[in-house]
Parts: sequence; C-alpha cells; structure tokens
Amino acid sequence: MTSHKAVSSCILCDNNCGIEIHVENREFKSFKGYKAHPASEGYVCQKPGRLNYYQNHSQRLTSPLKRQSDGSFKEISWDQRRSYNANHIIRNPEWRKSDKNGALQIHPKDGEKYGLTDGAKAVCETPFGKADVTIEYVDSAFVGFVSLPHGYGMTYSEGGIGLEESGRNK
Repeated sequence: MTSHKAVSSCILCDNNCGIEIHVENREFKSFKGYKAHPASEGYVCQKPGRLNYYQNHSQRLTSPLKRQSDGSFKEISWDQRRSYNANHIIRNPEWRKSDKNGALQIHPKDGEKYGLTDGAKAVCETPFGKADVTIEYVDSAFVGFVSLPHGYGMTYSEGGIGLEESGRNK
C-alpha cells in the first residue's frame, strides 16, 4: 500500500482553492484546505469531497476520444490528443469565445502595482521565452495571478496548418 499527502488545487469550480489530500493507492482518503494557498488561504468548500468519485469512477474515460466525421468516437493516444489541442484548438482564435485576441488578464490592483494599464501593450517573459501581450483588467482575477491563453504568441493560419512563431521565444 502506498500512502502520501499531496498539495494541489481543486478543479471543480473556477476558484481553484488550494487543498491538501491524503492519498492511499490512488484513493483520496481525506482533504483539507491548504493554508499557504495565496487565494483561498485554507478555505475549502465540500466539493473536493467528490474528487475521489471523479478520479476513480468505474465509467471514467481512461483515454482520449476524437469525434469522427460520421459522429462516432475513436480512441486516440494522449500524444495525439495533446498535439491536436496544441496545434488546432488552442491556437485558433475562433475557439476563444470571450477573448479573441488572447489578452493577458490581470487584477486591476496588480496592474497598478506594476504600472500596467488596461489595454496597454507589455512583454510577458518567462525563463522559456517572451511574448508581446495586451493587458486586460479583470476584476474576477485573483490578486497575484495572471492568465494568458495557451499558444499565445503564435499566428494561426486557416486549417491549423503552417503555425508560425510570432513574438514567442525571441
């Protein structure tokens, strides 16, 4: 029997509260709020109590499915799914319903703290690269966090073919 404690975030709503989970053989035995989480600060509702059900349900999908032209589904590998998501769905601005331009979303308090104004241009840089971004103030964003769409900095061409780097890893 393997047993350990893990720190994670609950995925059952958009608050993503920090949780500590006691795990035995893939079963979530108990959970509590993670006090060091910068947003939830130890608060957690009852929803994480259902995580074990979703993780270990007998009818849970265990591999990705891709819809076929006839409406049926075909099992594909995880690598095929990741490639499809990264190269077709995520980078295609038509799939982003509320944020076609893929702005960097930030709480107004953080924007003011770092001298960034709503609608302004900035550079988002990580150890892996950098991209030119447009700042968007979002009151619902957690203070201390930013949100940037996957595939940002890429130019999408029709049909998902011919993706070109555009402002990334320069």
